[in-house]
Amino acid sequence: MLLFPPSLEYIAAFFGCLYAGVIAVPAYPPRPNRSLQRLQSIAADAQASIALTVSTTLTSLKRQLAQTLEQAAPELQNLHWFATDAIPNTLAQDWQPPIFNPDALAFLQYTSGSTAAPKGAMITHRNLLYNLDLIYEYFGHSADSIGVLWLPLYHDMGLVGGVLQSVYAGFPVTLMSPLVFLQSPIRWLRAISHYRATTSGGPNFAYDFCVRKITSEQRSGLDLSSWTVALNAAEPIRPETLERFTATFAPCGFRRSTFFPSYGMAEATLMVSGGLHTDEPVLKTVQATGLAQHQVIPANADDHAPDHITNHGIAHTTDHAAHPPVENATDQDNSHGTSLQIRTLVSCGKTLRDQQIVIVHPETLSRCAANQVGEIWVAGDSVAKGYWGNLEATKRDFHAYLADTGEGPFLRTGDLGFLDQGELFVTGRLKDVIIINGHNYYPQDIETTVELCSEAIRPTCCAAFSVDLHNTEQLIVLAEVDRRYFSRTSGHPQTAKNSSQPNVKDITQAIRRSVLKQHDLQVSSVVLLKPGTIPKTSSGKIQRHACRDLFLKQNLTEIEIPIHV
Repeated sequence: MLLFPPSLEYIAAFFGCLYAGVIAVPAYPPRPNRSLQRLQSIAADAQASIALTVSTTLTSLKRQLAQTLEQAAPELQNLHWFATDAIPNTLAQDWQPPIFNPDALAFLQYTSGSTAAPKGAMITHRNLLYNLDLIYEYFGHSADSIGVLWLPLYHDMGLVGGVLQSVYAGFPVTLMSPLVFLQSPIRWLRAISHYRATTSGGPNFAYDFCVRKITSEQRSGLDLSSWTVALNAAEPIRPETLERFTATFAPCGFRRSTFFPSYGMAEATLMVSGGLHTDEPVLKTVQATGLAQHQVIPANADDHAPDHITNHGIAHTTDHAAHPPVENATDQDNSHGTSLQIRTLVSCGKTLRDQQIVIVHPETLSRCAANQVGEIWVAGDSVAKGYWGNLEATKRDFHAYLADTGEGPFLRTGDLGFLDQGELFVTGRLKDVIIINGHNYYPQDIETTVELCSEAIRPTCCAAFSVDLHNTEQLIVLAEVDRRYFSRTSGHPQTAKNSSQPNVKDITQAIRRSVLKQHDLQVSSVVLLKPGTIPKTSSGKIQRHACRDLFLKQNLTEIEIPIHV
């Protein structure tokens, strides 16, 4: 197991594992006062025997393990720990090159655990080199490319798409800690500007974060004209994000065609689909009611859309703080939401060279018609060998065959989507779909409505799911309150002497009305939470199943309704 903070030591340790012929297991470093549960789960599943880290982390972790010794963590206690910065360099003289074959394991890449316990995808040298070559081709990389990377090195986007791609292609990459970006996103764009980077990127939230946090004064010194590939992946890609970021940073030289939406997953090494790096993102607007029935029906010209929606249904608002006050949001239309009747989707590109993507009915296992949404199945040399030590899950997910033709084997991704003129559109996670009164709802659509109904809600910190209450499925919404509105001293959202400041009652009412208006759904329970309490994966994805479990176990601390003074 590799348990390093963001550092060059992490990279050296990964290549050290390759040189030694042992299987690397990248993992995030343990943090003080945080649960060791995920690390325990990975250590136990991987049957790890050795852990590599640096001296400072090892000292801190030993202290943390000592505090939890009586409770648990035997998987971590029994590891042989080594601080790589304390290993004498003279040992290099004893190294002997291992003998490899293409199908030998290079490392275990653990899934994010957004819908289940993390599983270790077995990535071979063949998988890795093949996928790196695809990234090289479709990103248009060369020895003249320049990268800037803030993504975590334990995540496939950071390790494979960032560090290993730069080594494979032979171009330099500048690294920064994810915390440096989260503390001040201008540092990311300044690094791109300063180093004249051609390739950089991150999940969708990173671009929204820049729009919200970077001031006009900070933008004035940026030159983003060198940026040719802005990767956007790892979570749902919102068309309004592309529009807002482009509008905000176009004066800095950013071009819309720089965006590179793509789709990938740990089980396929990294990249599954993508477009040409010179093409503009492809959008498709469909009828939301049809999508709810897994049908792809193009939106008609007379389908209703709010007045501010133009250019393929994309909102042109560039200032997140321009949301209407909460008391207005409860009485007026949600002017920042997407119409109930239409939904605009962003293509994640086309099937890559020598790979195959098919859309399959998840129950009949037959290929879907062209106008149907189904599960995304993938085949090709990027697909991993299976899950480490989990034959049942490997057989279920990696050895799928089409019932109507017998074609296979395919990797079942667990994601829903459709193909349109070769373009892949991802619509959601199969396990996350909410079914109420016979209708299907994608939780990310409801979560977007919740986020945008009030500026008091933290972006990308909402969870929508359903539970069985009194023999009927009921919609539940969890949402974190933005730090600007949360008083650390009182434990309540901040209030002012006038009622224009939102309180819990205002926010809850805004959520209920917006969800009802946009999705024709009644919210059974709204739970407002302190900042930083929504369960997320190590890569920042909402763990809706974990949220559901906490709700059912009543292990959520809900903010109480404060009284105006």
